[in-house]
Amino acid sequence: MSMRTPFFLVPAIVAAFAAGWWLAPSTDTSKHESHPETATTTDTVWTCSMHPQIRQPHPGDCPICGMDLIPLTNDDSTNVGAGEPPQLRLSDRSIALMKLQTVPVIRQAAHAQLRLPGRIVVDETRVSVATAWFAGRVDRLFINYTGQQVEAGEPLMELYSPELFSAQEALLQTARAHTVHGDSATRQTLERTRERLRLLGVSPQQIEAIEMNGHPSTHLTVTAPMSGFVVERQISIGQYVEPGTPLFTLADLTEVWVELEAYESELQFLRLGQTVSINLTALPGQSFEGAIAFIDPQVDPSTRTAQVRINLNNDSFLLKPGMLAVGVVMAPFEPDNNPLVIPVSAPLHTGKRALVYVQISDSEGPIFEPREVVLGPRLGEVYPVLEGLAEGERVVVNGQFKLDSELQIRGHPSMMAPATPEPSNPSRSDPRDPPAPASFAKTVTPAFARELLPLIEGYLLLTRGLADDDLDRAKEGLQQQQQTLATIGEHRLSGDAHVSWMNHYNELELILNDMKASDSLNGLRSRLQELTLALEKIHLNFGAGTLPPLNRVFCPMVDGDSIGTWLQRDEEVRNPYWGEAMLGCGEVFDQLGNSSGTKQ
Repeated sequence: MSMRTPFFLVPAIVAAFAAGWWLAPSTDTSKHESHPETATTTDTVWTCSMHPQIRQPHPGDCPICGMDLIPLTNDDSTNVGAGEPPQLRLSDRSIALMKLQTVPVIRQAAHAQLRLPGRIVVDETRVSVATAWFAGRVDRLFINYTGQQVEAGEPLMELYSPELFSAQEALLQTARAHTVHGDSATRQTLERTRERLRLLGVSPQQIEAIEMNGHPSTHLTVTAPMSGFVVERQISIGQYVEPGTPLFTLADLTEVWVELEAYESELQFLRLGQTVSINLTALPGQSFEGAIAFIDPQVDPSTRTAQVRINLNNDSFLLKPGMLAVGVVMAPFEPDNNPLVIPVSAPLHTGKRALVYVQISDSEGPIFEPREVVLGPRLGEVYPVLEGLAEGERVVVNGQFKLDSELQIRGHPSMMAPATPEPSNPSRSDPRDPPAPASFAKTVTPAFARELLPLIEGYLLLTRGLADDDLDRAKEGLQQQQQTLATIGEHRLSGDAHVSWMNHYNELELILNDMKASDSLNGLRSRLQELTLALEKIHLNFGAGTLPPLNRVFCPMVDGDSIGTWLQRDEEVRNPYWGEAMLGCGEVFDQLGNSSGTKQ
């Protein structure tokens, strides 16, 4: 009978086979070979992997679904302790076959690694605007284009001004009168005319030159008030200007700002003076270090981010305003700098709960029990434990799904089948569930979707390389995705679409960076499920009906504690998780990108 096994029971089936067929009680090998009929004893209980409530003392078919019953062995036991939670004692052989691994709960310094996107901008405290101090006509420009570098006092332009001409004539007349009379009255008059010229923007050196020449100049040269680059030229030859008219905007780029965007959930980790490592897309392999100089006291309501600023020295002018940057902050967990921590692989997340399996020492063998814990924010490769565990207790970091499935098969509450229903959770526990489209999906333009095409092509190149066991091709697809993501950057979206894109951008960047660090096919395959789910959401929310439809393919035989899905164009299954070992393992069960969201 052909049927599709529900996702939540796939681990149960695996564990059932492990517990029933592979975890048979240790017996004498020769006796087993000579009397195979003794393998089934009166102590064996037979159950259904899909309906664990079925219990029979003999093999047969499940009365509900008709599947073959599988045996439960008596070398392991449950409920060895009184009350709840349920406890499971396993034999050494069962532990070895399940590949269970445990680590102690420890206290250690833990840091959150924050990756904050941003860009290089001009230091606002190093900007100056050259303005007109008197009315006149622009007759000559010494600075003709934006971006030109100037030094303080360097000529910018020449202005002709009747008002300035009259002021110079008055200066020369009072200077001659003072030369003739030399009294205090004429001296005071001379100082007033000089002051009038200074108020019109004429420098003391220019005033002295006018007096020495003995005749007024028809034009006055306007000089740069500071050294820097011309970032804006606001006038042209022949233009008439009034007092206060902006002429040039200059910026000193020997020091620049890096403006980063921190989501409101990340602000709790940031403090003034924290060291930040700045990486630039334009300068791969180089990093710059600075300290947080400013944290915006307000959160932008449209992006839900606050601005974080770092000052960087730029004497070499390598840093150009407008360059995309990523700031990496290693922030300690507060208020406890040495919290209790467990590896990120230890907890099972389901809805609002986090569950770990704890190993309890016992004279008759190790016992495992599920325990609900309260975790803090992820700090690198660990979670801080706020409630539920004590220092020194051992938690399972590999094989938790098999333990959970074993409890489920034995009819006890587990993570996958809790005693009480879980609160509804919009996230997907089964990778085969179709992603739910976001409310803004229909507002994304086809132009943006077209920019995502190389991202999808890079993913397809990666999966083809994995299916062919070709590491170089897989790496090529990975590199194409990273380059496309860097090119798109933060982009020009706004509102909810911008917030969502930044979440996807950061998630995808982390996954791709982790995969890039791997030098093996298995290393790439270990993150393929995460990459697939991330790209499915991007395809659905930002595809705008422009990205090509893709087949969603499922394989229940992925190595590890989960199932595997991936995306491909054609109908012929080419399994990237197994490659040539099981290239055809899987089935096309859905399609991403058509109007109905289901396979056509």
